[in-house]
Amino acid sequence: MDEKVFQPIFRTLLYTALMVILLISACSGVTSEELPTAVPTDVVIFEPTPTIDWFPATATPTTRPTTAETSTAILFDPTFNLGATIVDDNFSDSSLWKTSKSTTGNVVYGEGNLSLAVAGAKGSLSSLSPYALPQDFYLEMDATVSLCQYGDQYGLLFWYANSGDTYRLTLTCDGRLRLELLAGSSGVVLQDWTYASKLMPGAPTDHKIGLWAKAGELQVFVNDTYQFRVKTSANRVGGLGVYAKAAGDTAMTVGFSHLKVYQLKPAP
Repeated sequence: MDEKVFQPIFRTLLYTALMVILLISACSGVTSEELPTAVPTDVVIFEPTPTIDWFPATATPTTRPTTAETSTAILFDPTFNLGATIVDDNFSDSSLWKTSKSTTGNVVYGEGNLSLAVAGAKGSLSSLSPYALPQDFYLEMDATVSLCQYGDQYGLLFWYANSGDTYRLTLTCDGRLRLELLAGSSGVVLQDWTYASKLMPGAPTDHKIGLWAKAGELQVFVNDTYQFRVKTSANRVGGLGVYAKAAGDTAMTVGFSHLKVYQLKPAP
């Protein structure tokens, strides 16, 4: 083909192609600045991983008395407003408490204490004093446990009328307390077994037992620490004794000393 003929045709085709491209761009209304940015679909975004505490701190369990009145009564000071001293016994007079010797064990005077040594075989011993407890009083007595196994018991008999009519406070060598009224061949549980606060289990150990009674209310203390309160008869009076009981065939020994009983002054 002649070159003079080809050049006009080529220019016409080129011009037409440019016009088509411009027309398409104008119709779409999208510029290069408005093109969306593609986001890869296989990208995984990781959230921060929390630090694992492999040895978390755990709260130390605190044992508290089972009575619901602990929170208020624990602030009570039994030695406040005490009256005259009724009993002050240092256990130097061996004629005051009943002693005995048998196959079950021995109740004997020691140096400033009364010792109850149970031979074992689930035996029990008790000793009564000549003291009479009034309706209202505060009592303190020390108990020194020399030999003791899990479940062995010791404690106080108070407002004692006879073996079938007395209140009995029991402590165990594993750190529990119980209060009951013995009546005939049975009894009434006033406070069932509860772990005592500030009562060290095992032996040898020393404990101060406290009883506060006023107008039909009785509160129990161990080592100057409130344990529980119960309602009792408002006009109860009676004697005072101690006892010990072996839970199994192993011997146990507990000594009682430093007994003091006070009157209570009228409320101010």
